[in-house]
Amino acid sequence: MAWLFGAVWFTAVSSPLLTTYARALGCGDFHFGLINALPFLAALLSLPASVVIDATGQRRLIFLTGLYIQRAIWLLIAVVPLWLFPRGASAEELKLVLPAIATLFLVMYFLQQGGQAMGGPAWVGWMSELVPDRIRGRYFARRRQLGVPLAIAATLVIGWVIDRYAAHVQPGAELTPDQRYQVIFLCSMLLIGVTIPGIIDIALFHWVPHTVRPRAREGEGLLSSIVKPVKNRRFLWFAGFVATMFFANGLMGQFVSLYVLERVGMGNLGAQMMMVVVPLAATALVLPVWGRAVDRVGKKPLLYLSALGAVPMTMGWVLVTSGTWWIGLIVAAGIAVLWVGMEVTNFNYVLEMSAGDDVDGDKGGTGFFAINSVVTSVAAVLGGVAGGAIATGFSSVSWTPIDGLKTFDRFDILFVASGLIRLVGVVVFLPRMVEPEAHGTLAAARFMVASIYATATELAKAPGRLLGGKGG
Repeated sequence: MAWLFGAVWFTAVSSPLLTTYARALGCGDFHFGLINALPFLAALLSLPASVVIDATGQRRLIFLTGLYIQRAIWLLIAVVPLWLFPRGASAEELKLVLPAIATLFLVMYFLQQGGQAMGGPAWVGWMSELVPDRIRGRYFARRRQLGVPLAIAATLVIGWVIDRYAAHVQPGAELTPDQRYQVIFLCSMLLIGVTIPGIIDIALFHWVPHTVRPRAREGEGLLSSIVKPVKNRRFLWFAGFVATMFFANGLMGQFVSLYVLERVGMGNLGAQMMMVVVPLAATALVLPVWGRAVDRVGKKPLLYLSALGAVPMTMGWVLVTSGTWWIGLIVAAGIAVLWVGMEVTNFNYVLEMSAGDDVDGDKGGTGFFAINSVVTSVAAVLGGVAGGAIATGFSSVSWTPIDGLKTFDRFDILFVASGLIRLVGVVVFLPRMVEPEAHGTLAAARFMVASIYATATELAKAPGRLLGGKGG
């Protein structure tokens, strides 16, 4: 039930709404690189959080505290820039104030991610005991799937409101002070609206049982929760692979939304459809398939399928222009389907290690989640900073190989680089991951195809059943 509300908040604050808001606050290309990196920089706090959790055993209290702080800061993100914006200032005066507002926005954005980093390890440890290992893949896939309809509805409303009340504000155009205030006001009200269900999401966990509160660790036992993952070779190869994927993802991040808004020329509603609605609908169909596959065929072959498929899909953004915008729907949906498969697999792998289901059978503790967060966060931070530096350094690039066709710029450099780095991750790290019980990659592919076909068949029969027919 909690995720029904959480999905509305999470989808909204990671959608083109955030891109539009940040641009109106004066964020430039390098700022967007930092926006990509800051969540992962904040995730480094999960390491000390893990130590505190294992030292006290207070998973529930730490989770609730950290996540309440996160959602409350989103209210500040919505209100403070609006309050500080100087009404009636000239364009020249505004240029002096906007850098300070943009910097404050980035600071608050980092702090809210710190709340997530504080509560995240506690939640993983809690869920690893609450949900039996034999159904984890299916359960968390279905849980995520249930939030999709509400997330889509919220996304469409947000896109419609911005296009309806700021239709004269063209993406990428220089805003007048009045236009800038109008966009900031709209985004602020929308952020307040979606943060309320975000707070309800956390509040509902007061009714979730805490299972057995873990015994507090001391001395060597406390240190072992952090040291053990570092000594686990199987885990380290996995962390290296995921770190590579997150570095590649960090190169793009918010630049994809920026590209869709400013280069492809989509309105806010169109951008929401391309970047959120279509991907959400696609992932809703395949989430149960990924979940069943994790439980049935293992994790390593699914990582092969998702990572290899993401290489051409990521580079596919190069083909998206104002005249071929429909390719963007295919690319966005394909990347979302593959990335959610990687997320489901990654999450279940860390849950498995945290619950002590590894070969030694010893309790892993929250250290596996914390170390995984640290490794991937460092890579993602570097990716975000690199993306911002590339976008800034190549801002003047403009190459039109054939007159009348696409002009290539800094965005295309980021897309190609991201795809190539994903390929490196597949070649270097995945072959070294050991999972004896996993099926082969081809067998996993056949299972996925059969499951997707079965799901599509059931959906095709659904209208007939609803009308009282046989549906065949």
